[in-house]
Amino acid sequence: MQEKLEKQLDLCLGCGYCRDAYGDEGWLENLKTKHVCPVREVLGFDSYTAKGRILLGKALFEELLSYTPTVIDIFYKCTLCGNCEAHCISRGLPFVDPDLKVREIIKYFRKKIVKDSLALPEQIEKLAVKVSRYGNVFGDETPISSTPYLKENRNSETFYFLGCMVKLRESQIAKAVDELANKLSLNLGVIDKEFCCGSPLLRTGQVKVAKSIMSKNTEILNKLEIKTLITSCPGCFSTFKNEYPKHGFQLNFNLQHITEYLINNSQIKNFISNSKPIKVTYHDPCELGRLNKIYDPPRQLLQNISNIQLIEPFRTRINSWCCGAGAGVQAGYPNLSKQIAIDRFNELQNTKADYIVTACPNCLHALGKIGKIHDIIEFLNIF
Repeated sequence: MQEKLEKQLDLCLGCGYCRDAYGDEGWLENLKTKHVCPVREVLGFDSYTAKGRILLGKALFEELLSYTPTVIDIFYKCTLCGNCEAHCISRGLPFVDPDLKVREIIKYFRKKIVKDSLALPEQIEKLAVKVSRYGNVFGDETPISSTPYLKENRNSETFYFLGCMVKLRESQIAKAVDELANKLSLNLGVIDKEFCCGSPLLRTGQVKVAKSIMSKNTEILNKLEIKTLITSCPGCFSTFKNEYPKHGFQLNFNLQHITEYLINNSQIKNFISNSKPIKVTYHDPCELGRLNKIYDPPRQLLQNISNIQLIEPFRTRINSWCCGAGAGVQAGYPNLSKQIAIDRFNELQNTKADYIVTACPNCLHALGKIGKIHDIIEFLNIF
């Protein structure tokens, strides 16, 4: 592992394109943004860019620095949005193989910090305790919101995984899914005692606890003998799809984000009608778009609605600006998270759209503290 890490650290060319990029000037034709790292734009120091963290990692690796509180702070003040990787000019160059994986580097050092029993930010450390004791990152014992249609269909071949945020903070999304499932006669099931997928723990380096949760989920989900698991949460989706196999947990069913599932349902195309012209802008969640390449299904759902004009924000698709909620930042550094959310919400609001829509409950939660925003399933139910 250390040899692999050393090779990854050495891939960084030190160019600084993880701080500022100039795609609109032709260097990276498909990238149309200047600023790259949302944390650096708030805090102002290059130590918070990918380049800064890689230099810091090299110094730690070579034992030139120790894990001080400031060092730990720098590694945890990252949303793992992946924008630095998208703008990295070393990606795709003939002498760089494999691509520089900044997110994996940061996760390595977070795991190292946890393994060595160093002091984590207090609220991040509490995540593992809450998940272990209550099965969710909030430490709540609140039951699933009233979703009668979903509960009546537990023998379905397709199950809906709520996730911590939908179940306990943005429960209107569960109600919207329930309403839409009823309207479209979708045979969806839910899990009686659903546990956290493990995403927040994996992304904050608390892998040991995460693996115990992943093992429990694998056993529960595989016993259901379902064919497809869908979720509104890109974090849950990405964790089940990418992280479970990586850690040796094999799930015996297909995984889809709810927008993928719905756009492939023939009924959805004839379901929604709208007579009044409406302008809508869509916020790409980092985990769904940039990190899993799911850009089109949410847009296709929106464009199925007649008289809808989809207005893209300046930073969209692969360039989408982070909401500030990811990888423990919202829990550990709420003020930093809020400032990033303000920057993004203002950009979305500048489109002058009638509605701001997203397809991630965590983005909804972060941006919803700043202004009005709709989950995409909520929005579909308006018509």
